[in-house]
Amino acid sequence: MVTLALLVLTWTCAAQTSELADLLAAGDQAATANQWDQAMRAYRRALDLAVQSGDEKSQAAALTGSAAVEYGKANYDNAEKLARQGLAISEKLGDQKGISDALQQIANVQYRRGDFQASKETIERALEIRQKLGDRAGVAMAFNNLGNASRQLGDKLLALEYLDRAEREFGALGNDRRRAVALNNLGIGYGELGDYERGLEYSRQSMAIAERLGDDSRLGNALNNIAVIETYRGNYRPALQAYRQALQADERIGARWAVAEATNNIGLVYAAQGDHEQAIAFFTKAVALNRTVGDKSIDADLHKNLGAEMLSANHLQEAARHYRECLDLSRASSYRLVESEARVGLARVSFRSKHYAEADAEMRQAAAIEREISDTPNLAGTLSELAHMKLALGHVNEALALAREAENLLASIDRPETLWEAQLAVGQALRRLQRDKEAAREFDASIATIESLRARVTAPPSALPAYFANKLEPYQERVAISLAAGKTEEALEFTERSKSRVLGDILRSGRVDLNKALTAEERRAERSIESRLVALNLQIAAQPEAPAPRAELDRARRELAALQSTLYAAHPETAFQRGVAPALSVAQIEETAAEARALVLNYLVTPANTYVFVIKPGTRPRVAALGIGQAALAAKASEFNRQLASHDLGYAPAARELYRILLGPVEADLSGQTALIVIPDEQLWDIPFHALQPREKHFLIEDAAVSYSPSMAVLRETMRISRGRSQTSADRELLAFGDPAGHDRLPEAARQVRAIQGLYGSEASRVLTGEAATEAALKAEAGRYRVLHLASHAVLDNASPMYSRVLLAKSGGEDGIFEARELMALNLKADVLVLSACETARGRAPPGEGIDGMLWAAFVAGVPTTVASLWPVESSSDSDLMIRFHRGLLEGRRSGSMLGKAASLRNAALGLIGGGKYSHPFYWAAFEVVGSPN
Repeated sequence: MVTLALLVLTWTCAAQTSELADLLAAGDQAATANQWDQAMRAYRRALDLAVQSGDEKSQAAALTGSAAVEYGKANYDNAEKLARQGLAISEKLGDQKGISDALQQIANVQYRRGDFQASKETIERALEIRQKLGDRAGVAMAFNNLGNASRQLGDKLLALEYLDRAEREFGALGNDRRRAVALNNLGIGYGELGDYERGLEYSRQSMAIAERLGDDSRLGNALNNIAVIETYRGNYRPALQAYRQALQADERIGARWAVAEATNNIGLVYAAQGDHEQAIAFFTKAVALNRTVGDKSIDADLHKNLGAEMLSANHLQEAARHYRECLDLSRASSYRLVESEARVGLARVSFRSKHYAEADAEMRQAAAIEREISDTPNLAGTLSELAHMKLALGHVNEALALAREAENLLASIDRPETLWEAQLAVGQALRRLQRDKEAAREFDASIATIESLRARVTAPPSALPAYFANKLEPYQERVAISLAAGKTEEALEFTERSKSRVLGDILRSGRVDLNKALTAEERRAERSIESRLVALNLQIAAQPEAPAPRAELDRARRELAALQSTLYAAHPETAFQRGVAPALSVAQIEETAAEARALVLNYLVTPANTYVFVIKPGTRPRVAALGIGQAALAAKASEFNRQLASHDLGYAPAARELYRILLGPVEADLSGQTALIVIPDEQLWDIPFHALQPREKHFLIEDAAVSYSPSMAVLRETMRISRGRSQTSADRELLAFGDPAGHDRLPEAARQVRAIQGLYGSEASRVLTGEAATEAALKAEAGRYRVLHLASHAVLDNASPMYSRVLLAKSGGEDGIFEARELMALNLKADVLVLSACETARGRAPPGEGIDGMLWAAFVAGVPTTVASLWPVESSSDSDLMIRFHRGLLEGRRSGSMLGKAASLRNAALGLIGGGKYSHPFYWAAFEVVGSPN
């Protein structure tokens, strides 16, 4: 939503005394500078003096001036009441100047309430009077406000004509303050027509004037529009930074309406990036702010935005309620732009509810409004979305025509978030028409558009996988075309590109420490919220059933995430180099597999089918279609995971069936292989492949060491990092934590870490247990050791994966809750991290890279290999497995084995399988080597 600034200044009438004239002039001057309290004191003294002296003309001027102050403070009822009192006196006196000034104030209130047609008519009355009076400045002010009203009513070209006349007239009069307003309104107008460069040019001119004059009101308006345009263009980093600066300017002058609007708009940036929790938090805050303002246009916009968030969570009834409320508000105020957006929202709800005729009718009404008001950017989005709906219903030719029109409309508009979806729709329609070569070009263009967005997102690295999660379709379509044409290697390249989104970039370019770039004030702000989180975690530990601390903890987490997004936007130098290196070529993929001395199986799961690419050293890649779609595979994966995690004795049929589905078509390639690297996709991350059974009572791990990686790019980079670390000596080998105090005791974990220390030697290792196993010690020492081992309780947070945590002992200012986000912030030199704890391997992870929480954080922190678990494991078997693993790791290092980590875990598992007592996969299959296997 954009801030269309109205001009609200009053005009001092001829007064009977110099004192009255001075007071009215002082009020005008203070109001011009947004010094509302000072202005109101002057106007009230003028009103009292005018009443005492019987000067009705000055009374009217003081009342109209007071109305301007109340308007500036967003007290619209008071503003209208005072303006109408001034109007009544001026009409009685026949004072045309006083009448026009009072009408202007009334029109401003009508506009702010969303009564755009009434506002336009009132301004036209004022304009007629001012033209007769030869009041050039008053005429220019009326042109500005007529431009705003016309824009809201949908006549954007007429709006630009009015605004251009206002800007030129203020320029001729030398009135820079008012010219800044008109310039920014022109920027808004051109931005909504899709002419973003011109829109930015006008708003930047306005911003420069506002900065020179020290005018926070104009500055906030200009920054807001700059942010809106950058959001349209997908440039979220500068958008968020501009919104924050606008919010600060608005708060300095107490502009409640503008504060509510900026808060709403910040929510839109988070929504565009897929951070729905933050978006809802900002929209909800804006609702509360707007209650003190009563602005119908903001109210309509907020209902629209909340409708979109409810829809993203699939709460259809709630979404429909918000969209209908938005529709009612926008129609009542003739707010055509938002009316069309509300109709699009209702169409989405209807389509999800399978009311296809209703969805089509709403979309076409929305498109008609957008054509009528020349809203080209939103028209392109509506046509693109309608094309996707038509494709779902099988109306291919109609879909193609709609999507082509959307593409053409976007040819000269920088709206990548809309463009990639239009390109996708064109490609899908062409493919159904068996025009695969043309379709491939469209999918390539869609992928290029998506990848251009990588550098534009403003967020901590951990937020990026969720942003890209809904952008996989073009990659999957492109893979399907390549496979249909028999181009296996090309299909493999696109599969890799779909997975190598964020981690590959981070590992290539290296992590950047945000903290080093912060100012002292920024660091204090971050530390303040961190301290609240620590205090709340301690409070929850002491009162686990109390709801209030948990609600406050959620708020503090949202505040921290919002602050960190702002800091990343303010310090672009801290961004890792996103997308600077091209995706791996087939030659590089083959080279990586050869270097690993392993067979690599790279899976791609699509709604209709699942594919596995076989990358075998010394041979060309090949592919097999598995004949099972995403939904069926997800059900089988979930059930198998449940069986193993619950020690179900009837797991074997599922283990053999999944082997048949996932590995049966490539069994010949597995023959004789001793090392296997699996790159899972989607729900395949829930399957421990090493526990699948090629035949009865025989596990895959008995044939080969199995490891996992999010992508070939991550595998390549983690092996590079691991190579570098294996070639350097380390005085400090092992740092291990076991059985930390303050939680349910794990005496077996303490025995485990002491036994492991015996393998490494006391001089090269440090083991901390009980009260000594503190979070503070981990943060202080972890960067100095080659092997990190944590044997403690852990909590998987599916709602907020980066708050998944390992429980350690408390000390000083640390709460003993070591969260994934804190792990990510460390700069580690370890070659391996072992999380011998509950469910640390996965959680709710977005599609694409497929991992989140502790695993993702460990990669970002610089650890090339993590050993983590898919479910909680009994402590005695866990200790046996871990001791065997570390013994094998040390032996492998001494012997120079290329598969030290994966082979070590395999040998440890085989020891349990052969021992009989712990042969069930529950005891050993939970643990996975993720990252570099060597």
